[in-house]
Amino acid sequence: MGQFRQLLTRAEENSEEMLFIGRAQSFIMQSRGLTSQEALLEVATRAARDQCELGAAARSIVANTSASPS
Repeated sequence: MGQFRQLLTRAEENSEEMLFIGRAQSFIMQSRGLTSQEALLEVATRAARDQCELGAAARSIVANTSASPS
């Protein structure tokens, strides 16, 4: 939980990263029917798996979702 909190604290310092995190949360919530907390945990899990910051993980999720055909 400490690592997640550190990632979130660093992301809060950058409004653009927070925007992408919010967009990624929204995409995850809509596609999987999750709560906002569960969706944020998905973004954090992606960041941990990819060993990157929350903002980078969120950008990847948004890019992959935007590239998927509707």
